Amino acid sequence: MSTRARDFMTRRGFLQGGAAGAALLAAGSPLVAGEAPARGGEGRRPGMRIGLQLYSVREDCAKDLGKVIAAVARMGYQGVEFAGYHGKSAAEIRKMLDDNGIVCCGTHAGWDTLSDANLAATIEFNKTIGNKYLIVPGLPGECTSSRQAWLNTAARFNVLAEKVKPHGMQVGYHNHSAEFKPLEGEMPWDTFMQNTSKDVIMQLDTGNCLHGGADPLPFLYKYEGRAVTVHVK
Repeated sequence: MSTRARDFMTRRGFLQGGAAGAALLAAGSPLVAGEAPARGGEGRRPGMRIGLQLYSVREDCAKDLGKVIAAVARMGYQGVEFAGYHGKSAAEIRKMLDDNGIVCCGTHAGWDTLSDANLAATIEFNKTIGNKYLIVPGLPGECTSSRQAWLNTAARFNVLAEKVKPHGMQVGYHNHSAEFKPLEGEMPWDTFMQNTSKDVIMQLDTGNCLHGGADPLPFLYKYEGRAVTVHVK
């Protein structure tokens, strides 16, 4: 699985305390050390860095985002993926990251922040915090209610991908479980992925995929190179 994503895997769930943190790092260390087996037995490739999706500790982030980022860095994570900024400016967030030697490995960007009216501000904010990956965590019902709605959504993602590409960024979509349940004879995940360009990230949430009744591994092979970031849970 890990050989299919280029940069970061993000892990939901926050283990607190020294022993728990050590166990987590031990479990994750093969990925960091590059010991994940490559497909076809052709040896081992450099592994990905592991980051934490901050949504999993959102209550703590709301109280003191800086302390959470510092704690995550001490635990050994190499990046964080944001799910809101808790009133902090881009400059403040960048300082928190730099002070703790940790990077932004993505952000969950609300659909409205990628509208024509808001896109320029979103790009500028993410440039400042050093983020390249704008991941949509969910879509309004009108974007997912039918196969045609998914096709329209895919077309919009293609437009967005072209708009952010000159800034060194990519857009992507984070699945839930519904994308793996047939809709008008086709799995919405396939409808979306087959009609978006390779510049659109497939942020595969393995737990949500399993909850939807599907096996995540075949999708990593089927859409090879698209899983720039993966949620493992």
